[in-house]
Amino acid sequence: MRAFAAAWSKEPIVQQAAAQSNLKYMWAFAAAWPEEPIVQQLVAQIPWGHNVRLLDYVKSRPEREWYIKKTIESDWSRNVLIHGIESDRYKRQGKALT
Repeated sequence: MRAFAAAWSKEPIVQQAAAQSNLKYMWAFAAAWPEEPIVQQLVAQIPWGHNVRLLDYVKSRPEREWYIKKTIESDWSRNVLIHGIESDRYKRQGKALT
């Protein structure tokens, strides 16, 4: 992966480090979303930074999909998404007292 990232980026070393980091996330992204229709219809609708945070913080596919849908529905910023993840919003859904 390092060789590919270095060949892919002919920029200074700082740029190469960023390319290697992004490449790592691209591999993780492809592994997390192997079905092309899902990628085209759902995860492609949110910014790359949101996808990176989901890969970092959420291991369950159903939970990731829930956060993506909520992000799209409510136009969540990356900070709002992270706050939702850190506060376990997925696990708290539908449990509000009425």
